[in-house]
Amino acid sequence: MTNKVNDLKKRVFPGRIIFDHLPKTAGMSINNWLFESLGEVVIPNLIGQHSDLIRDYGGLYSVISGHIHFAAKEGLDPRYQYITCVRDPVERIVSWLYFVSNDVEKSLPAELVKQVDSFINSNGKVLSETVAMNISNQYVSHFSRILGTGLESDSTCYDNAIQAIKQYDVIGLFDDLSGFMAEIATLIGLPSPMVVPRINITHSRPELEVVNEELMDNIKKFIHLDIAFYNEVKTLKAVDLSKRVTQKSVIPEIKWDKYHRIQKQDLSNMDMVIVESTLKEGLHICRGQLINFTVDFVLYRAVNELEMGLGILDTTGRVVYGTNNKLIGPIQKSISSGAYTVTFSLLANLPGGNYSVSFSFVEYNSECSPVFLAVTNDSVIFSVQNGIVMTHEGNYDLSANISFCQANVKETENIVTEFIGKVIPLIPFTTTLRCGEQTTVEVNVYNLSNQLWVGDFIRSLSLSYYWLTVSREVVIYEGMRTRLPESGIGPGESLETNMMVQAPSHPGTYMLVLTMLQDRVAWFEDMGFDTARMVVNVD
Repeated sequence: MTNKVNDLKKRVFPGRIIFDHLPKTAGMSINNWLFESLGEVVIPNLIGQHSDLIRDYGGLYSVISGHIHFAAKEGLDPRYQYITCVRDPVERIVSWLYFVSNDVEKSLPAELVKQVDSFINSNGKVLSETVAMNISNQYVSHFSRILGTGLESDSTCYDNAIQAIKQYDVIGLFDDLSGFMAEIATLIGLPSPMVVPRINITHSRPELEVVNEELMDNIKKFIHLDIAFYNEVKTLKAVDLSKRVTQKSVIPEIKWDKYHRIQKQDLSNMDMVIVESTLKEGLHICRGQLINFTVDFVLYRAVNELEMGLGILDTTGRVVYGTNNKLIGPIQKSISSGAYTVTFSLLANLPGGNYSVSFSFVEYNSECSPVFLAVTNDSVIFSVQNGIVMTHEGNYDLSANISFCQANVKETENIVTEFIGKVIPLIPFTTTLRCGEQTTVEVNVYNLSNQLWVGDFIRSLSLSYYWLTVSREVVIYEGMRTRLPESGIGPGESLETNMMVQAPSHPGTYMLVLTMLQDRVAWFEDMGFDTARMVVNVD
């Protein structure tokens, strides 16, 4: 019986792995295989600073995969095992050049494609700053910063890069991906994959033998350190493999169960919006203290019967207390549309610790069928400290009361439903920004719909933006917001204004996408709005 129970017990991969994914080395394929094998303990491919990725995602994911940037002399984190794959640098650069030049999806910035074409057509004589940044000794530059600053002499940077990659637990070669993935499988405890689909490949490129000789010579000049680095890594790899031949240890095949993360999701619909939820007494509470949670919300239609509930959860996600107005009254019936405030009052007779609060609003129609209007998770987070001595016994005597009244808040009906329009920069935007620099972009916003675009204090209209890499990976999902005037933009009219933009914090070539949104309604581009796109160099 015990064996049967153990066989049925779910096993989730508990390790700590960082996959240092270098561009054009089949990293997306490897990441996809890990995700399919282990589930949501593997994070989709990211771009970011090494320490930031560990801080932001290390507690949620066992495997962190991404294009990683190391700070000067940062070192590797001893809590993690590191894996990476390197490819013949000449092959990698040729693959990248023709991947950009033959952009079959037409998704890369046109200026980058033009610069790469100029480099290829001139046999490497015309080299823009952007192209140089993408091809010049990237291996040595990347790994040398683990132990150094990356600003030392070529020989010191090279030595630092070799010493750094020796600290990795698994080093793969692109020419032997099956061997690399078998080593990863052994490290993690997975069966070796039979076939792994290739992702994000270069669809059309010449073989090295037919590439123009002058172009090849110039490419090799730009990556001479990487060529030496790659050859030494291959030698180190061959020595390592020869040692393993004599060590024929049998590695048990452990099949981890795929993990699917349970997501807490807020729920709302167009009939109701929760404006704000607060704890009146602050976020640090004494045990036994009377506390009041208030929730401001707007109903956009009449509601037959409204159930308003509160739930308090501890740090493990267990419900320690919950109530609603159907249990303790009063029950609210026949409520007209408008803005309201509900207050949940109770004694915080809870053990010391941290807690989170969720709220739920459910309508019961004439057939007594429930219709969820809004559910919020972790709306308020507070702590309880032992302080007040109670005169009664027990830890969970939560005397409670709920009061309900109509709030003096302006009702709103301003919801955009027609999104046809566009945003266009008025003057050529600077193509170079400093890391983290804030600037303004002068734009014209055109409302080509038949509806007045106007927001309010709940559903404001704003201009915003996001940043992509040249390979269409999102760097900043949602940028600064610039609110539109309260008068909005009339149908068939346009608005000339300045919008705020902040550059990414790391150098590179990016695509800036200008767009528009209405809070709690939609991003306009998802509904047919035309965005503006431009290539920007960040240094």
